[in-house]
Amino acid sequence: MTMMAFTLTIATQGQTEMVDTAQFVAVYDYELKTVDDESKPVTDRMQVVVQVGRTVTKSMPCSGYRLADGKDVADLKAANQEALMHMPTVWTGLPEGQTTVREFIFPHEFEGNEPTPDIRWTLTEDTLTVVGYPCRQGVATWRGVAWTAWYTEDIPSSAGPWRLRGLPGLIVRAESEAHTFVLAELRREASPIAAPEQGPDVQRMAYAKLLSHRSEVFGNRQYPTNPLYYIPDLSDCLGSNGMSVTVFSSEGLVFAGGHPLLTKAHAYQPLELIAQAVDGCPDQSQLVVVYDFVTNTTDKDGRAAKDSVRLAVVVGSHTAKCMEFNRTMMEDFGETGNRDYQLGEWDARKYNLPVIYVGWPEGMVSAFDKIVPNRYFYTEPLPDFHWQLADDTLTVGGYLCRKAVGRYAGRTWTAWYAEDVAVPYGPWKLRGLPGMILRTEDADGIFHFDFAGLIGRSAKMTYMDVGGYTTMKRDKFIRQRNKLLCNKRYVQNPRYYIPDGAYDHLNIVEMWPGGPEPAAEDKLSVVATDMIIPKKVNVYQPLELR
Repeated sequence: MTMMAFTLTIATQGQTEMVDTAQFVAVYDYELKTVDDESKPVTDRMQVVVQVGRTVTKSMPCSGYRLADGKDVADLKAANQEALMHMPTVWTGLPEGQTTVREFIFPHEFEGNEPTPDIRWTLTEDTLTVVGYPCRQGVATWRGVAWTAWYTEDIPSSAGPWRLRGLPGLIVRAESEAHTFVLAELRREASPIAAPEQGPDVQRMAYAKLLSHRSEVFGNRQYPTNPLYYIPDLSDCLGSNGMSVTVFSSEGLVFAGGHPLLTKAHAYQPLELIAQAVDGCPDQSQLVVVYDFVTNTTDKDGRAAKDSVRLAVVVGSHTAKCMEFNRTMMEDFGETGNRDYQLGEWDARKYNLPVIYVGWPEGMVSAFDKIVPNRYFYTEPLPDFHWQLADDTLTVGGYLCRKAVGRYAGRTWTAWYAEDVAVPYGPWKLRGLPGMILRTEDADGIFHFDFAGLIGRSAKMTYMDVGGYTTMKRDKFIRQRNKLLCNKRYVQNPRYYIPDGAYDHLNIVEMWPGGPEPAAEDKLSVVATDMIIPKKVNVYQPLELR
């Protein structure tokens, strides 16, 4: 296989939709000042191509675009260099009023979306001739990075490289402390602007979440010396993602699934430090309380069975968030390389657990939940459990606890709360006592939340994005879920209510956590990192009867 044939394979895979036609194409030289894996200063270089259309502007690494004269710039070295510099592909104005960002972070392709942000430029009187164009200056600090830009009114376009935009003329030069873009070539060509490829393995999310993931992976101090530090078993990872490896020994390059596989890297220098807040940042965590959540039920043959999963309640100064424990430790506290958390999160996926915020927005509960294969979001006023306090005491996990009995959504709960942990929260939606609820069970003995530990951890608590979730009234959601999942057919075939045609657009991938390939029924049908299509379940027991 020649280099040319390899790059053509990359360029032609997948089906794309044309969303606009470029009025012109701008090619920028991009330089990045950083340090290598031995902390020595180094300057990385690549090119960025910007297609400027009437409604959509697309900025991309040069290997993703073939220039009109037939020059093929997508060679292996360029692709490897672009991976080293972490330049994503950006569609501004797709969809209308939005920005879509696509990038590969091994071993997955990610896509983030957010409303197109406004960069608040301050225009100065300074002028400068840059690559032959008379330019004026604009300065801005955007997402924690200070930029100086030179734009020319001779080209009446508000576009620029990467996500820089919004000046009264094309940006010819833009620089920050670490980054510099300079216009290298301007082409008047009407090339088609392609939408993101709709591949089966793309993981879609709010851009704030994608930026957080990017920063966690590339910003880790292990990254320059071991770019794959967060992959516990590379062979298993390649196999489970169906990636073949191609080695170009003469060039010292390795590709996996058509993407460069870096063996060494340079220190990550982010183009943006913080993402646009998604409905605000509610709080700063103070502690994490861990619970074992057990549901007593039966299997499809009527035999006694237990569903068990570990939950975490992240407690802030005025709000609390309840979600699966392993996911919490990786997403909220950056423990992405912990193998135990990875395996624990994988095992818990089969439950399709919700994420619940108590006290955010103020006076409300917010729930991000699922009825597979759909996602739903609802809010409700903080529930009143009408707790009756008792004199009984019990020691739980070394904490002296007092007893309370309350009722919510058709179930009666007995709770044990610790006044020494002086916050009014508990697992799930349970709340409103003069101390943290450490143990609780319902009157029917179906559900148990048992204290498993308390961790002092501080991190910013961010609110999930409602994008991709259908907003629904809480009562309607509970009725719909109970109707479908309490049906007798569910335990025999948990997919019974999903029409066959609905699978066509879900991009389901059959996965397992590593090791020998298991039987088909033991694989997970993964739709996204937080959702699977279940194959076998126990009888569903609703926490909320109404």
